[in-house]
Amino acid sequence: MQTNASFCLRRTSAALRSSAGPGQTTIDCAGHRGFYFHSSEGSNSIVRGFTITGGLVEGSDIPPDNDRWSLSSDHPVGGGIFCEFSGPSIIDCVIRKCSAELGGGIGVVGGAPTIVDCVIEQCRAGGFGAADSRGYGAGIGLIRDAEATIMDCTIKNNTAYHDSLGAGICCRQSTAVLTNCEISRNSAQGNVNGGGLYCGGSSAGAVLENCVISNNTAEAGGGVYADPLDYVRLSNCTVVQNKLSGPASSGGGIHSLGGDVVIRNSIVWFNDGTPIVLSGLGSSNPVLFSNIEGYYPGQGNIDADPMFASTAANDYHLQSAYGRYNPFLNNWVTDGKYSPCIDAGDPQDPVGSEPFPNSIRINMGAYGGTTEASMSVGPLIFHVDGANGSDYNSGLSKSDAFATIQKAVDNTIDGDTVVVWPGLYREDVLVSGKAITLQSADEAAVVTAPNGYAFSFYLAESSRSVLRNFVITGCGQGAVYCNAGSPTLTNLTIAGNKFGIAAYDGADPSITSCIFWNNDGGDLFQCRAFYSDLQQLQSLDAEHGNISTDPMFADPANGDYHLQSRYGRYSQGNGAWVTDALTSPCIDAGDPSVYPGRERMPHGGNVNMGAYGGTPSASLSGWPTWSDANLAVQSNLTN
Repeated sequence: MQTNASFCLRRTSAALRSSAGPGQTTIDCAGHRGFYFHSSEGSNSIVRGFTITGGLVEGSDIPPDNDRWSLSSDHPVGGGIFCEFSGPSIIDCVIRKCSAELGGGIGVVGGAPTIVDCVIEQCRAGGFGAADSRGYGAGIGLIRDAEATIMDCTIKNNTAYHDSLGAGICCRQSTAVLTNCEISRNSAQGNVNGGGLYCGGSSAGAVLENCVISNNTAEAGGGVYADPLDYVRLSNCTVVQNKLSGPASSGGGIHSLGGDVVIRNSIVWFNDGTPIVLSGLGSSNPVLFSNIEGYYPGQGNIDADPMFASTAANDYHLQSAYGRYNPFLNNWVTDGKYSPCIDAGDPQDPVGSEPFPNSIRINMGAYGGTTEASMSVGPLIFHVDGANGSDYNSGLSKSDAFATIQKAVDNTIDGDTVVVWPGLYREDVLVSGKAITLQSADEAAVVTAPNGYAFSFYLAESSRSVLRNFVITGCGQGAVYCNAGSPTLTNLTIAGNKFGIAAYDGADPSITSCIFWNNDGGDLFQCRAFYSDLQQLQSLDAEHGNISTDPMFADPANGDYHLQSRYGRYSQGNGAWVTDALTSPCIDAGDPSVYPGRERMPHGGNVNMGAYGGTPSASLSGWPTWSDANLAVQSNLTN
């Protein structure tokens, strides 16, 4: 079905949906703008399932940032969709061959749209005959403190004009969070800074996670260009085969002129010029655990051919002799090579959804931590599911899980991982002479030992063990006992026990990002904690980031130890996200050297204390500030 139309939506809650999807329902704008949101529409205003093509708004006069903005459909913004101080949800749409000075596909002024599962292609910014026409964000353009959430989108083959900013995306004095996006083959008719993404302005910021930025062309910053700005974060991104139309000294992959830039678990390879140019840095360690062609100094960085599946076919999955996902055949294949980027990401980060077999380290690149991560021969992962498992099972998958944690521990060797699925476990778990990881799966498991310690670590070999993301409560002697073994104990909620953690015979456990509360006999014996909440704070623990404040559990009387938050808390009672009147002091208060992992946005860049820190169930903080409506939409889309 094809319709010639344009829409001006003025209701704060409205939905326009196609019953057949974008492949069957086309809106041909015929030289007019497609959609115009301008009455403070929120996330409940939805455009879903359309192909929007031929949208056009001529002109080049965009008021400078310091001038007053007047609401008007005449602004040359958003050829396909214009969000003017509004935040609609744009879902499963194709926006094609639309044009405007700012945001040929989607233009946003001061709004907060959520853009999900969309393709924005062959759109244009600038070039309308006026001498001052430049072009800003041929795919998506954001200005004046806009806040965009962009997930699972493709922004490709868009064209800016001359002296342009951002052929794919322009983010000026605004913020954007991009997850699982492809930004590719964007360029300019003349020249542009930021072929894939431009981000600039004192209040500008961008967070990119699991994104592929490839084959874009720019004078500087073929992939990403950052003017002096607030922050840019790239985590598990692949920046590859971007080209320069300007001097070879420019950054072909990433070019930044200042600001807080951090690049982690990423691959920057096969780009023109200098792979990364960073100046005026706000971070002393801007590049970590990444594969940078020509090398960039920093912890965990390497310089080795990433061994992509096929650069000619733009397939940037990593070759593996143990299994690689083939997106063209939708199946798994094996290679004769093994990428050095497999199992090479930050060892502090969880492997997330990486398929078995994998090691205990996340892969570098856009597919690290996802279901399409290339496989390794790494240590085994044993699953425990108290409700559905059996100790007669193999434990090698959730469907074949053990019933008890101890059975899984008994089957491990050094380097293996025990993943414990949600539930209540009544056990005295003994780890003796093994270097293993025990962690909850997403929602924290609860362990109680009415007559003893929930976990005990013996012998020096167990010093390389890790225990994280558990709630430990109701223990008759204590939560954790260490004798000669000094494991890493992190993101634990230890509440309502006879005692917290006790260390004997030279044990010196590393304790970080934990919460200790209502433990009758004390919190720590012969050991110290860092960046933790201790009800019985001792003089030796009064520093090192520790606090002694009510953690504000949601409902501890009924076993809910999630942290209260007015920005969003997961309610285990009904499986939904809710808000509270207060916010726990333990949110964003964990070890600052640990990345928040899979914590949902918005978060403040630091992991939360307690059992849910670093997991998708972590309570949210107010950075960046999102409306409750946006939070609700993001929760619905990701669940």
